[in-house]
Amino acid sequence: MIYNKLKSVFHNKLLANITVLLSGNVLSQIILFISTPYLSRIYNPTDFGVTSIFTSLTTILALFTTGRYEFSILTQKKSVGISLSLVLILSFIVSILILVLLPYILRINQINSFVLLHDLSFNYLLVPFFILIIGWSTGFQYYIQNKKNYKTLSFVAIIQTLINVLLAVLFNYLDIKHGLIYSLILSQCFSCLSIFAFVRFKYNFKITFDMQELVQYAKDNINYPKYLLMSDLSLVLNQQLTSILFGIMYNLEIVGFISIAIRLLKLPNILISSSISSVLRIEFAELKSLGNNMALSNLFNKVFKKLVLYSLPFFIIGYFVMPYIITMYFGNRWELAGIYSQALIILIYFEFISSCINSVFYILDNQKIYMRLQIFRMVIGSFVILLLGKIGTEVLYVLYVYSIIDSLVSVFQIYKAYSIINGNYKL
Repeated sequence: MIYNKLKSVFHNKLLANITVLLSGNVLSQIILFISTPYLSRIYNPTDFGVTSIFTSLTTILALFTTGRYEFSILTQKKSVGISLSLVLILSFIVSILILVLLPYILRINQINSFVLLHDLSFNYLLVPFFILIIGWSTGFQYYIQNKKNYKTLSFVAIIQTLINVLLAVLFNYLDIKHGLIYSLILSQCFSCLSIFAFVRFKYNFKITFDMQELVQYAKDNINYPKYLLMSDLSLVLNQQLTSILFGIMYNLEIVGFISIAIRLLKLPNILISSSISSVLRIEFAELKSLGNNMALSNLFNKVFKKLVLYSLPFFIIGYFVMPYIITMYFGNRWELAGIYSQALIILIYFEFISSCINSVFYILDNQKIYMRLQIFRMVIGSFVILLLGKIGTEVLYVLYVYSIIDSLVSVFQIYKAYSIINGNYKL
């Protein structure tokens, strides 16, 4: 009787936390969904392609800024201030290093030719600055997640999206080149400053510069950069290299079509899976610290089954209707994006399931398995795009092959997570 009541309270609390985060994501994506048809008419596919390349490059580089130590923030109680301080300091050091190295990297002939050919010659100083802001924002967000203050995260996400859209429209009106990129950077700055102010005054956070303490903490949590950095780098490379490789093998207009298709298809991931994953990370960490194997396994199995059963019908329907939705919503010049979406939706479905439960690997200290899976995913995905692109295969066929192979890797990843959570791990 008491156990059932506690179980009910636990799951109600879990549902409440997911709902709070979900509401912020839903409203943010509604703003994007409403504004994108207008943006897709004032900006052309090449503009979206350039923005996609910039986003891909900075997302890849941003992984190095924190060393993935931000994940350690979630599991800390007493040392949460030290863990955030480490993330902030690392982000600054790595960003400065990239700032110093970037001019030399751009002198490499192949890279310089790619930059000039694809009109990416905007101020390179934006790159290290943007990844610094991303690193700091990530650290503050995980700190707030640790405190379970999900309402703040939701509110900031909504305002950030609104600012992003309004600035994109304004920059187009002022005829400022790369307006989509500048609006992205400035909205991220707002998010970072807002969350910093909240963490500083709400929780009285003060950064520590005690090098001995920071170094010791980094050593004690070395598994995060040792395994998660490589695995997440492989995962992000696999996701972001899609834009870069299609830009190399085809052209930026194709990248623009693919980016619009992915933007729409990933709505379920952004709206639902990110919220579920954020809350599950905290719940898994707490259950692990309590040594409650049964509750941990039951929670995973329950969430996994519901994800599979409830989401499948929507993705099946989406496969058939997405071409019509994209053409109707974004305009006839985006017809190719609708066609490409049918190939990509296969990948997105399995990514949706796996992204909700990926935290199992690092919460239960199986980072090495996760790392190997992501490295394999990146290598085989890049190989497929480069090989098929080299022999002149039509883009649609490349996307189908890439999507099917990536989905098979996701299925195996889900199987490994299921095996780990149901007994093949050590608490």
